[in-house]
Order: sequence, then structure tokens, then C-alpha cells
Amino acid sequence: MNFLNDHSFQIGEQHLRQGKPCQDYALSGTLSSNQEAFAIVSDGCSSGDKTDFGSRLVTIATLRALEEPRPQRLGVEIKAARDAYLESYRASLHLNYQDLLATSLFAITNGDGVLISITGDGVIALKYEHALVIEIYKWQNNTPYYPIYRVSQLDNSFVESHNNTLEPFTKKTFVMGSLDSVQRATTGYTVTEGMKGVEQLLGREHDEYGQLQTLALFSDGAEQVVNVPTETVVENLLAFKSFSGQYAVRRMNRFLQEARGTGRGPLDDIAYAVIHYES
Repeated sequence: MNFLNDHSFQIGEQHLRQGKPCQDYALSGTLSSNQEAFAIVSDGCSSGDKTDFGSRLVTIATLRALEEPRPQRLGVEIKAARDAYLESYRASLHLNYQDLLATSLFAITNGDGVLISITGDGVIALKYEHALVIEIYKWQNNTPYYPIYRVSQLDNSFVESHNNTLEPFTKKTFVMGSLDSVQRATTGYTVTEGMKGVEQLLGREHDEYGQLQTLALFSDGAEQVVNVPTETVVENLLAFKSFSGQYAVRRMNRFLQEARGTGRGPLDDIAYAVIHYES
């Protein structure tokens, strides 16, 4: 199995106007054995401190955790290793916890199966032979759970902030088939369930949709392109003409050029990482 991976991240209009750096970051590639591919996305909190550092450190910590040899690829073990690296980086760089307010999305695949993990918010896209499945994960009031909360023992404060909502974390699923039909479903999670994060362990073959061809992870910037629905943004960013070279970079640049040309650019920073299966 060969994997063709790429990623891209771009600053949004709000941060351009405010003179702030891009606070989203993404990585993709293959692990040293070249038998597994990974995609990682992190979105730094705009109201935090130096969260452009935070998103990069969360991403690097996740990569180091994925590189660790493990007999089984268990999401809980990977996340525990990620958090340990993250705390080590914070301490050695003398950063405060406000610098590390950043989400964590990652996927790893060996070609037959794929593990996807979401801590915080963002978008997952699974492009099969006969359907495109888009999952939008969102915390109420734009207050996602960040991995650093557990490291800094702020879980209780986070729970209290969502005490008045039964299911503050939701997943909206869109299934876009070959006949352009769209099916929608919404799943709610309690605050405790959302803090644990959502994991999916999928086989490459789907009984209804066929074989998985491309998977992508997006920051929630995909939800903040003016006058463009999230599912349309995702469709456009997956409309690759080829998978050679920096295909995600080319597609992102083209998409932003077209969106800004009609006054519909992204308000927030936007990032995505892609794994394409080359059979």
C-alpha cells in the first residue's frame, strides 16, 4: 500500500486584520517504517496567549506519540503519550498553560484500517468510492476541550462551564452520495464524553459506500468561510485534480483565491491534512 499525504494551513481574515499569526497547524506523512500514514491537525485558541506555539507543540507531541512502538494502536495510549510530551515541552520552554490551548485531531492508518481521534472540535471527511461522509464536531459557545486542560488539572473548571447543557458537544454527519443526495444526522455527547474525546476505528471497506480512497482532517476554520456551508468547503478542498506533489497546498491556494475573489474568504485560520490511498 502506498500513501500520498499532504497538508496545508492558512491565516484567516480576522487574524490578518489584527496582525496576529496563524494559530492553526497541520502535518502529514508516513512513519519511519513507511507502513503507516498519519494526518494531524491542531487549532490554537484565539483568546489564548501564544497559541501559535501551542498548536505546533500539540502537533509535534502527537507525532512523537504516534512514532512510539506499540503492540496495539490504542487511542487512549497515544493520547496519554501526547499529553506527556506536551507537558515536557511546556516545562522546558517555560510556557504557561494559556499558550497551549489547542485542539488535537489525528488519524493513523496501515492501509487496512484507520484510527481517528478528536479532542476539541473540527471536521472529518471520508471519501469512499460511492459517497463522501463529512462529520462536523462542535462544542457549544465555541469553548472546546483542549488536551492541556487534563495536563493542567483544569477538568473540573471545564465541567462547571458546561453544567447547564445536557449535551454540549455534538457531531453532525452529512452523507453525500453519487446522486448528490445528502443525509443528515446529529449525535450529542455529554460533557464527560466530549472531554474523553471521540475515536473511530474503521476498516477501509464499507458495506454501502465501497472502499475508502481519501481521508482528511480539518480545523474548524472550514466552518467559517463566509456564505459557504461547511460541507461545500470540504467538497471543494477535496476536489484534487491530481495527487502529485503538494496537492493539498495547491487546492487550498486555489480555493482561497476563488473564495476571496467573491468576498467569501475564511474568517478564521484554516488547516487540513490529507491521506490518499494509492492502490
